[in-house]
Amino acid sequence: MSPDPTGSEAWLEVLTAMEDAVAEVEQGPGTGPAATPAAGWTPPVGIGPIPADLRERAGALVAAQESAMVRLRAAQRTNRSHSAVLRALPHRPGTASIYLDVEG
Repeated sequence: MSPDPTGSEAWLEVLTAMEDAVAEVEQGPGTGPAATPAAGWTPPVGIGPIPADLRERAGALVAAQESAMVRLRAAQRTNRSHSAVLRALPHRPGTASIYLDVEG
């Protein structure tokens, strides 16, 4: 098999991996690779610029990533708010369990 002069095959792999990561984030908490913090993304080396025929797909990927970030930030704010409420509850070491009436 001859090397792909445009880098299309390599870019297809990169885009697919990134789309899979976004899909995993969209599914919610799990045990897959997206469940562990990423050290950061570095662009692939040696495959050249993204081919013109893949730019639309890359644009859709960027939009999906931005959308996921908005939802993750909202979930993070909610989580912090809930954590603050829990921290505000009195803590009585050595006492029996306390139940919170959420039905009112």
